[in-house]
Amino acid sequence: TPVLRGRPVARRRVLQLLPELDPGGAERVVLTLARHLPHDRFDVSVAALDGRGPLAESFRAAGCAVHDLGGRGRVAAGGAMGLRRLLRTLRPDIVHSHLLRAHLAVAWAPCRAHAGAIVMTEHQADPRGWAVRLLRHASRRAAALTAVSEGVRRRLVACGVPAERVVTVPNGIEIEPFATAEPLPAGAMGLPHGVHAALFVGRLAHQKGLDVLLRAMALPGAADASCHLLVAGEGPERPALESLGERLGVASRVHWLGRRDDVAALMKAAAVVVLPSRWEGLALTLLEAMAAGRPVVATRVEGQADAIDHERTGLLVEPESPEALAAALRRVLEDRAAADAMGREAAAHVATHFTAAGMAARYAAVYDGC
Repeated sequence: TPVLRGRPVARRRVLQLLPELDPGGAERVVLTLARHLPHDRFDVSVAALDGRGPLAESFRAAGCAVHDLGGRGRVAAGGAMGLRRLLRTLRPDIVHSHLLRAHLAVAWAPCRAHAGAIVMTEHQADPRGWAVRLLRHASRRAAALTAVSEGVRRRLVACGVPAERVVTVPNGIEIEPFATAEPLPAGAMGLPHGVHAALFVGRLAHQKGLDVLLRAMALPGAADASCHLLVAGEGPERPALESLGERLGVASRVHWLGRRDDVAALMKAAAVVVLPSRWEGLALTLLEAMAAGRPVVATRVEGQADAIDHERTGLLVEPESPEALAAALRRVLEDRAAADAMGREAAAHVATHFTAAGMAARYAAVYDGC
């Protein structure tokens, strides 16, 4: 315990608030933060509007109490009363909310329910105007509003959030598991011998742009029979995407792996990792692929454009363009020496700028300023 003028200083109580505890990007950021915030200065607990998700045990293993606020469904008000009761019990020094439903729940909790400062983090450059307007309204009570990339910050300011209110705290990851992973053998991934593997990791939803990547795979000359696509993830659009692959004639070269716990090993085995997103905040998948030393092809959207130095640490293409994706894939697969050099530069860049320890230190500074 820290000591100030001979007296012990109590750790500040930080309540991390999420809509749910599924293994999405924001949830994994919070888990990393819980592991890496200085334990002698902060006592971290976690609450979720719907706390039944699989990450609950991971948070407990990190030393966090986990609270299920009883909210079920997509409406933030579902857990707001549970949050009010919890705040009156815990009386945290800081409430740190993540994602819109959690921001709204904090905004709707009566001011008298707790004495702590509110920190809100925006994880997406959400193109929907109504979502930004709700965030702008909810954040009026916040002592600090942070964005996970400069791209997200620019988006918030463009939508009317005062520039002086937004601080950028880039996402960070634990580097070592991705830097040191052993690649999976081709047979373990269902691949024929001798093919090149392009890897997509993410939720199968419109935002992630997998349909654009499937169309790129189908373009004449885009990728020959030696290029196969691995898809690691689940989501609401999987049936439609599988049907699209069949219609495009690429189904035999697309392997649907489902949700995986061995993403680092998959990345190490891939010739290229592809992120065709329509919008992002700062995808952890991007940082993990770079940490694994893989060449990355990604769309030039918020977050991804901040992390990648085009042609040095990866390739950036315009979103919604199968042709641009196809050309970038050809380039990576045909010039392996240049691709490997990009992967090495990417790994060094992430290890310098996007570490878990660095992210935790920046959030600790935000908390200290509240």
